[in-house]
Amino acid sequence: MPALNGARFPTRVAIAVYQNNARETFRKTLAAGYPVVARLVGESCFRGLASRFMRERPSQSGDLQAFGRDFAEFLSSIYGKSEYRYLVDVARLEWAQEEVLLLSEATPVDAQSVARIPEERLESLRLRLNPASRLIASRFPILSIWRVNQHDEPEPVDLDAGGESVLVARQNQRVELIALDAATFALAVALSEGQTIAETFTGESLDAASLATGLKTLADLKLICGFSVD
Repeated sequence: MPALNGARFPTRVAIAVYQNNARETFRKTLAAGYPVVARLVGESCFRGLASRFMRERPSQSGDLQAFGRDFAEFLSSIYGKSEYRYLVDVARLEWAQEEVLLLSEATPVDAQSVARIPEERLESLRLRLNPASRLIASRFPILSIWRVNQHDEPEPVDLDAGGESVLVARQNQRVELIALDAATFALAVALSEGQTIAETFTGESLDAASLATGLKTLADLKLICGFSVD
């Protein structure tokens, strides 16, 4: 039976203390992983969300880093059809940062190597994207929301301003959040799934100029870590 300063506590009291400490540890871990979501909903609401999340989706691992993996999905079950559904995508963006933070960076290829591929062979090009990266798209301006909430007094963001597509990548031991235009983002997603350039643009005419621009953007962002030509 635990003792403190010579006083002995009943087992049920000790267990209650342990459970409370565990819940608080998990709550703080969740808040550390989702600081913008926590700020957007407020401390009291986030505490309630954390408690419900722990009850409905208890941790299945001794690794605290894994706790919170399903938080965006959990938020979707609550806010997915409400005016606060943007919180789901903000959570997805924050978890992407947690993921890439722990992943190993791959050495990017020289951008000129891709540029030297003959145009007639580009259709069969397959790219390998940096594994320490994630691509998050939303109908809401999630990157703008995230950025303003890095300040003490965030300015309001117009939720109707349009969606944003974001590259989350670990570069030089830092996690970077970079907005991508729609075409480059679509190219990156398709190539990350192992598609060739031709498969990416199935049913569409290849625009050599925009394709070259997209590939150069991905290379300049150090997102390409390898390639092959079938």
